[in-house]
Amino acid sequence: MELATEEQGSRTHLDSLDEFWRLHRKSLEDPNAFWGEAAALFYWKTPVREKSILNYNIDVRKGKIFIEWLKGASTNICYNALDRNVQNGHGEQIAYYWEGNDPQDNNKINYRELLQRVCRFANVLKSKGVKKGDMVAMYMPMILELILAMLACARIGAIHSVVFGGYSSESLADRLLDGNIKVLVTADGVFRGRKLIHLKNIVDRTVEICKEKNLYVTAVIVVQHQMNLLSTKKVLRRANGSQKNTVDGYDIDKTGNLDKASALTSLPPGQCSNGGYIFGEQVSTFAALTIGVSSQQKTEDCDN
Repeated sequence: MELATEEQGSRTHLDSLDEFWRLHRKSLEDPNAFWGEAAALFYWKTPVREKSILNYNIDVRKGKIFIEWLKGASTNICYNALDRNVQNGHGEQIAYYWEGNDPQDNNKINYRELLQRVCRFANVLKSKGVKKGDMVAMYMPMILELILAMLACARIGAIHSVVFGGYSSESLADRLLDGNIKVLVTADGVFRGRKLIHLKNIVDRTVEICKEKNLYVTAVIVVQHQMNLLSTKKVLRRANGSQKNTVDGYDIDKTGNLDKASALTSLPPGQCSNGGYIFGEQVSTFAALTIGVSSQQKTEDCDN
């Protein structure tokens, strides 16, 4: 284990290990105050009320089981991650570094560029009939366009479901059928080691399987990853070429993403996460962006 240097330590949000443990104790002893302070770091369309931060009952003897998290508050994580940082003068700061299997295959994008592309893609989703509460599946490699698609969904209040790019047509179809998902974002292909996997061919078969079971996928949006060219350029231009998109606020206790974690069963249980994913589940995707810290995605010997 390599310890941080004194200079690196001076740039952290915590002054010492003692400070970390103090915050840890506070999160256990006074969770409302702890999470209230965390919530204060974000923009809220409808403010967080102190008494609504966390309420729950997990004892059946005391009545109905329930968990309420930031009930009544509304925000938009895309606005927090992108618009706010651009407005605060960080538009030229790098938001994401990306590196493929080959270090020569790399890319980067700043906050301003990312916001523009997310807005345009959000408009594309809307042009395909996607609205607040609808589900969009992503069957993609670990590329910047995956982050773009997730943020675009968050911007318009759609639910995103990221499906592992190694699943078969049948497994992908199971997930679309279970969530009644009719819009899918994918890529033409991906290298795993030296083997080229034709993702679009897998998706084509998935669409046929869904059709046989009366689910009609209405839109498949393809990133030409191997050509480093978005095949969506034409539809992006048809969306008035707009690099602006209004932000939809949504209740924080509503669904943010659909997770189907099991790779072992043909019909894994779907789990819908609420807007608390702003603080937890999507840390690697959104948290660094939200606080203005550059993120790095590296595909370690998997997708390229």
